[in-house]
Amino acid sequence: MSDVVQFEKRGPIGVISVDNPPVNALGQAVRQGLIDAHAKALADADVQAIVLIGKGRTFVAGADISEFGKPPKAPSFTDVIERYDASPKAIVAALHGTALGGGLELALGCNYRVAVSSAKCGLPEVKLGIDSDAAPLRRFLPDPWIRRMCLSGATFTAADLRMDCYGGATVCEPGTTEEAAEAVLGTFSATEAAFLERAKRGLAKHLSR
Repeated sequence: MSDVVQFEKRGPIGVISVDNPPVNALGQAVRQGLIDAHAKALADADVQAIVLIGKGRTFVAGADISEFGKPPKAPSFTDVIERYDASPKAIVAALHGTALGGGLELALGCNYRVAVSSAKCGLPEVKLGIDSDAAPLRRFLPDPWIRRMCLSGATFTAADLRMDCYGGATVCEPGTTEEAAEAVLGTFSATEAAFLERAKRGLAKHLSR
């Protein structure tokens, strides 16, 4: 497994940690590490659900700018998102610091999110002329907020976005994101895996309308 992504078990919870300072950018090693860690969590029968965290001062701040303008390296970011979105085991992303661009899309690819009120979310890549994908945002935010994020490239806090009100995340106190994520997963892991997978498919179909 990649040195910049670690996997550990905490009882029935598997914790995937991104540790790629200074901002946990989504370079090739991180993308591969995320896929490998997820595969390890799925292969472990004792792991019922997964928490995704960023170590240090932030969640995942976005793409690795050192890769801009270079030939893409597998796995792609889309590969990671699709794998996490289709995971048969529930995944909760724990947000602190920033979740920008690809980091925000990664968080939205998980089943649920917990976030400190000061966690900053946004799509700043539009300021660089890079198209953003607004489709995942439609699952959790009303159109006026989506337009503001996609057209301005500005960042907004979890409190600004009222993520708790719109169902996008549970807003928690600083320093408690992992505990809050595990508490949320406690309700998920009580569901039989087969029923959970069926529920996820139904929810994805509903949110894609």
